[in-house]
Amino acid sequence: MKSILILLFVLGISVLGMNSAFADEITIPITQGSDDAEEGHSGNSEKIKLYSSDLDLVDKNIGLRFNQVEIPQGTIITNAYLEFTSQDDKHYSTPNVVIYGHAIDNSPTFTTNYGDISNRDVTFSHVYWGISGWSYNESGVDTQTPSITSIIQEIIDRPNWNNGNSLSIIIKKQIVSHGGSDDRDAYSFERDSSKSAKLHITYSISEPIPEPPIEEIPMCTNSGYFVNINVNKLVYALNEDIIINGFMLSSSTPNVLTVSIASDYETMYYEVLDIPIIRDNDTRGHFNYTHSPLGVGEYSIFVNSNGQLNYVAFSVVDES
Repeated sequence: MKSILILLFVLGISVLGMNSAFADEITIPITQGSDDAEEGHSGNSEKIKLYSSDLDLVDKNIGLRFNQVEIPQGTIITNAYLEFTSQDDKHYSTPNVVIYGHAIDNSPTFTTNYGDISNRDVTFSHVYWGISGWSYNESGVDTQTPSITSIIQEIIDRPNWNNGNSLSIIIKKQIVSHGGSDDRDAYSFERDSSKSAKLHITYSISEPIPEPPIEEIPMCTNSGYFVNINVNKLVYALNEDIIINGFMLSSSTPNVLTVSIASDYETMYYEVLDIPIIRDNDTRGHFNYTHSPLGVGEYSIFVNSNGQLNYVAFSVVDES
């Protein structure tokens, strides 16, 4: 009997345990020249430059597109940020930019159409970035944006997002107070693809643990027949019916079982019923029973057949 009860307890834990989850981190680089673009050249605030030796953050709008984002729709994003490599020494003040996402399911690459960066629909989520001073060829904490987790999450949560789609980040310029000396120059794809902007994403995927099949466990082996009982879940919430089923195997199986529910494993019985056995054939029968909801507490299901008492413990919890 002890080994049987332990097996049922383990079964309950596996059904009720938290979903398993695994975390993963991906780094996505720029992969083509038209995927990092600047807007605001030659005195025209909406003119697009697709192929440049650097990206002038702060005094120009910047568009960055990342392809083959292998994250399923609805995944939990736990962290995300951009990382640049500095192409110049710039330490004037701490200029500010605003980071958005392109609010679309699958972002296209940038074109030379006027305003193709600033006129794109953007996410509700946005992040302000006060950029620290950069040193030449620097890549690290100072050239990394703050967390843009909320932006990536908003895009991944779009109903028509698909694993492997492309997403774009838009960095909007701010007013420059020193005639261009406040900007930050980052490597572009054309200048050195290995030092171009990168998107780092850490995410978590939960995988539900499937409920194991109901196992026919002999609860009583010394009475000339088997009596198996199963409580479909070993932990119930308030207002849930308690579902009980089982089977009996033997030509000597009685036609009626006495089933009761007790609290504290002792004498506080809530209900005692005689449940008829439904005959499948000469040597096998089954029974089904649903009990009305119980209050919070620890309970046991008892099945009595010709003096053989078998039971399974279960709990009722308040999930509110």
